[in-house]
Amino acid sequence: MKALLTAVALITGMFSTAAAEEGSIDLIEQVDPAKNRVVGDWQKSGGELKVAAATGARLVLPWEPVAEYDFEIEFTRESGSNSIALMFVAGGHQATFDIDGWGEHLAGIQNIAGQTMRDNSTRVGGIAIENGRRYTAAVRVRKDRVEAVLDGQVIATYEGDGSNLSMVNLWDLRKENVLGLGAWDSATTFHVVRVRPLSEESQPGNRPAMVSKTPAPANPPGSVPPRRESRAAQDDISSLSDEFENPATLRNWSRVFETERMGADQLSQFDINRTRSGWMTMVPHASSWYQDYRGVLVYKEVSGDFVITTRVNAMNRAQNGPPRSSYSLAGIMIRTPREVTPQTWRPGGENYIFLSLGAATRPGQFAFEVKTTINSRSNLQVTPTSTSTALIQVIRIGQDFALLKKEGSQPWTVHQRYSRPDMPETLQVGLTVYTDYSTVSRMQPPQHNTQVIRGGNPDLHASFDFVRYRRPELPADLRGRSIANPQQVNDQQLLEAFGDNAAGE
Repeated sequence: MKALLTAVALITGMFSTAAAEEGSIDLIEQVDPAKNRVVGDWQKSGGELKVAAATGARLVLPWEPVAEYDFEIEFTRESGSNSIALMFVAGGHQATFDIDGWGEHLAGIQNIAGQTMRDNSTRVGGIAIENGRRYTAAVRVRKDRVEAVLDGQVIATYEGDGSNLSMVNLWDLRKENVLGLGAWDSATTFHVVRVRPLSEESQPGNRPAMVSKTPAPANPPGSVPPRRESRAAQDDISSLSDEFENPATLRNWSRVFETERMGADQLSQFDINRTRSGWMTMVPHASSWYQDYRGVLVYKEVSGDFVITTRVNAMNRAQNGPPRSSYSLAGIMIRTPREVTPQTWRPGGENYIFLSLGAATRPGQFAFEVKTTINSRSNLQVTPTSTSTALIQVIRIGQDFALLKKEGSQPWTVHQRYSRPDMPETLQVGLTVYTDYSTVSRMQPPQHNTQVIRGGNPDLHASFDFVRYRRPELPADLRGRSIANPQQVNDQQLLEAFGDNAAGE
């Protein structure tokens, strides 16, 4: 019987392959890995497409989708244990068919009405990819439905016109109305990648365009470094910037507790342009970032080199002086994404850098805290200051990071440098707040990370004037040098290239 089933499967596969090849377009032939990659090391070899293991590895496929089509791949996951994704477009909206995802062996279509496949009706459990085995997967896009197919069987169906589909932020292709491939931290070979158009009608708005998630309004009043519009227009991440003048842009920010499904919103107050005109306001419950403790992070994903700049104000909740609770600070955070849930979380997985302002070891005294954490082992430094407001900036070039600050009317200074070869190409880059470590430390990390602490002594009221993202520009004579090494790029050279020169877009 087993032999008969195998023979039937082989015959069915031959007819399916023949049908799929008729009128199909080979996308591997059209891919330019250097041009089309978003994250990861993608290579073409022997008519196949290969990607090395990398967090969030993904690539854009150079084809403009029509209204109805079949999108098929054949792949072998060589190593790793995470998902393979087919990014598709239906009704002018991007979404993904993920296979063996979220560390729970799930498959399905995401997002639907803002829900990942963990929570929507297409969720299928028990889909575990066997490394070294060749699979076929497909997405069949029609005007009224999308079918997700694995090895010839429809395993999930979405019914609708695509208007409630959206892309999971972890797979963001940074272009709309394009297809893509993803392999999360898994070395994978794609043997076949093809599409078969079934109509000539275009998808709505089928011209690929960079996603512009945040408008670029005028500068808020005050002594804020001017934005250089001509440079911003040429900068592919400047659209992520937010001047905090429009409350509606709050929806453009991701929250780590939602991404990782922890269920604990550790902010008692979170708004844009409401509590304070032209500022983002965050007031945290007792929470922390230390070792395995996971606190508040409001972020956008950024791939490759970047500069992020913000002006932060950190006060006590009464807003009349420094915070009077231990380790109550606010600032910029850079973090390696984690594909975890409360069920799959394990200690030792936190990797991040931050620079923050508030009160640290001495409640009631302003200070900066800078911290680097590798595999949940945190190393921090605290520096006293007299200011409640500062400009802070983090620069990434390759594996190197430089952290700068500007206190009041004082000049910019280089606060710290790090080399972090462990960090992947795509990072969570945004803002953090935390307070009252004395209360937090009485709990174990798994409890802290999944609960809101209603009591304790939280005492931080944080606000941010703007957040600006841009690509870094180094003078020609400094390119190729390590910004983490002051012997290669000294403080003066860093400050001439960045600081105010990188703070405005």
